[in-house]
Amino acid sequence: MEGANYQAGTLLPPWTIKDYSHSYKESSNRLCFETGYFGLKLDVFDLSKILYRTFEPSEELSYFNALSKSNRARMDDSKLTEDELRIEITVPNEDGEQKTYRASNHTTAPRLWESGKIAQHYDFRGVEFRKESVGGSTGKNGGELLEGCNATLYVLVWPDSVTFTIELIPLEGGNTSSSSSSWWSNGFSLKLKMKDWILDQQFNPNSFRSNGEKITASLHCDIDKDRRKVLDKVMIEVSTTPVQELTSNFFSEYFNCFQLGRPNFQLLTRSFEINYTDIRDYDVFQIRVKNNNMGIDAYVPIMLFVQCLANPTGCCPILCDENYVPTAIPVQLSKNWHEASLRNYGRFYCLLPVKGNGEWTTFYMRIVYGYYGTLPSASHSNLSLVGYGEHGGRWEQLAIGCWGETYCMDIDMDCVENTITDIRMLMTKGEDNKKWNWSDAGGRGDWLHIQPVTDDDKVERRLLPFGWKTAYNSHGPCLSEVFYDGWYSADRCVGVSANVRTLRTDDYARTFTSLNFVFNQCMLATYTSFFCMGGIPMLKTPKVVLGNRDGLIEEYNVPDGLEIGSFFVKQRELTGEGPWFIGFPEQCIIDDRKWGKGWRALIIRKFEAIFDGVTYTNPSISLQATRKRYSIGTNLNLLLTKPVQTNSTQKRNQINHQGKQLKLDCFSAGDTLNLDLELITLPRNRVDYYGPNQAFGSHLEEKPNSWETVYREAEGNTLNVIIHHGGYVKHSYPVIIQAEGDTRVDFVIEGGVGVVPVRFDGLCSRKRSLFRCTDINTEEEVILQQEVHGNDFWQTEYDPLTCTYSIAFNVPLDGEQTSQWTLH
Repeated sequence: MEGANYQAGTLLPPWTIKDYSHSYKESSNRLCFETGYFGLKLDVFDLSKILYRTFEPSEELSYFNALSKSNRARMDDSKLTEDELRIEITVPNEDGEQKTYRASNHTTAPRLWESGKIAQHYDFRGVEFRKESVGGSTGKNGGELLEGCNATLYVLVWPDSVTFTIELIPLEGGNTSSSSSSWWSNGFSLKLKMKDWILDQQFNPNSFRSNGEKITASLHCDIDKDRRKVLDKVMIEVSTTPVQELTSNFFSEYFNCFQLGRPNFQLLTRSFEINYTDIRDYDVFQIRVKNNNMGIDAYVPIMLFVQCLANPTGCCPILCDENYVPTAIPVQLSKNWHEASLRNYGRFYCLLPVKGNGEWTTFYMRIVYGYYGTLPSASHSNLSLVGYGEHGGRWEQLAIGCWGETYCMDIDMDCVENTITDIRMLMTKGEDNKKWNWSDAGGRGDWLHIQPVTDDDKVERRLLPFGWKTAYNSHGPCLSEVFYDGWYSADRCVGVSANVRTLRTDDYARTFTSLNFVFNQCMLATYTSFFCMGGIPMLKTPKVVLGNRDGLIEEYNVPDGLEIGSFFVKQRELTGEGPWFIGFPEQCIIDDRKWGKGWRALIIRKFEAIFDGVTYTNPSISLQATRKRYSIGTNLNLLLTKPVQTNSTQKRNQINHQGKQLKLDCFSAGDTLNLDLELITLPRNRVDYYGPNQAFGSHLEEKPNSWETVYREAEGNTLNVIIHHGGYVKHSYPVIIQAEGDTRVDFVIEGGVGVVPVRFDGLCSRKRSLFRCTDINTEEEVILQQEVHGNDFWQTEYDPLTCTYSIAFNVPLDGEQTSQWTLH
């Protein structure tokens, strides 16, 4: 398909096919980085050992192609080159002799600071420096340890560079021949080397003022050796608007980019109220950039550092042009509200495309919080756990608005051994009657949970994620979309591909999850579920409803006192046509919190499975009693399970494990499962819901705590999208239409509940408008208009592989049986 045309002298593309980076784990001892330019693997237990290689042009992959399991070959250990990362401290003693200590292992797990489409940022604390032993080892059992040296290694990866920064805090004492001096008393040299990149720096005792002061040195491994020369001829100016405040920009050796923001950790002065309120304004930064490398275009690396975000639980950066029109230039959203010393910060990484013509180009960076235009915004990003105990894995956080999380995932299973960690509500108040605050839908959950059984009937630990990559297509604010791809177990027993989305809306929270599982090996297993909608221990679930496209299948009243681990319902097939739904109306959260509380439901929009050569299109579920903190009644987990196979050939159906008979599931190599799921959270009644959506409010007034609320969503948003001209439907809910180049797109939507996301892919321009046809006979059109601060109700993305744009809108469809639309 013909994409956007960028002629000489015009704007550069928003980003290029190689300007991305991934980070992921291969088990607990291997941290991997892959960009469009190079691959790097660090040995977590021996920092001196690395695998590294720059990629050949024939190996070029786009950001999303690099995500796929089928394109991992260029990152195989056999394709990378074994090499060495040398970090050395050389210390002279009073006799003039020198001792050299090398960094080897470290004492804590690596921590993830920031991760996204553009940059990856980790640290390794407690780095130990040792002399080489006779055998050449510098590991834990290596030579003499340099004592009195508190060291941390930081790794910062951009698409075309990796920066290693060593931070030393010299302490009193250590390995010296004199009891009155420390190892650093006579100065020292610090050397960092990877391949041909070398930093050799001398520190004399006057280099630092006192014991305990930090000393840092950074080695920049730039793929293009002239990268810094080009950036030295780039000028940047940054200012805040509308409140004009002192800002700073400088080239950060640590971040290997231009760092923008308020100087010396000063905070923004805002003209609007912040924290937990309906924030309808944005932080806005004017960024002016000039590239004085005549004839040499550049993608200038910047990082905007904002401390004390207006509300960190929900925010989304958008880079706009001089007219505040979204540019589709990616801005990485990375944030942290756990590290107290940095005060709820956001780090926004970006590569600014600037022509080499010596002229100023103006951008505006908007940071959206509660509302984007007239509707609460959507956001999805990595949330750093640095500062939350000793945790530092990949934590994914979604929000609608900025009033607490709506959904969270522990992708690395660093904190807990389940994928879904938080399920919360939107615009729901509680006993405290407070609006714009956190809430609770009583939920946790999981993706695939499977425990293999050996030939001698031993039940092994559940299969854990291995080699999971993450690709952030969009952080929001209209329709977020993030992809995940990898395996379960180091043996790659089961492959997984997934995407997760949430939306800009004003009624209730929806999280869309598509899951694809492929079994690569034959396996006997137990405790198998493909998806779990679980509960917190303080939860009581007195009622469960099951339904399909025709309505209610069954309503269960759940007895108190079910034994933990027992099944109230086991492998029940949901009959009829989908979508199918399972809900927990009347669930109770028994705790002391006074915030808003509600309930959860799961809608299964697609179930396609092939097990042992048999195709299944109806899901099966189990309801299992789970742990509870008090004697509050029964707490049930919903499990999507393997269908009962009437023609199964497996010989062993169950085993005895710890005195209990466990049913076995048999999987064959080549078994597959595809799921499209929608998890929704709902207020109990109209009094609890304080949002503006009148149709939803009226429904709650008539049907409090009702299965009909779930059915309204399940059936009402089973949309029929009809394209009359200009494209085809890729996905019906959320609506995703593949446009055919520059032509207009005419389409009809039959059905609709709430505010429905509509995204157009394959566009040749980022400037398109959506119109509603109000009179079919006269073809009268009314433009969709939801702006408040100007051009602030759509989002734009760019695909450098096809050179095309995507534009997403959110259209209100309550009460409309049919609506007709045109994009042009």
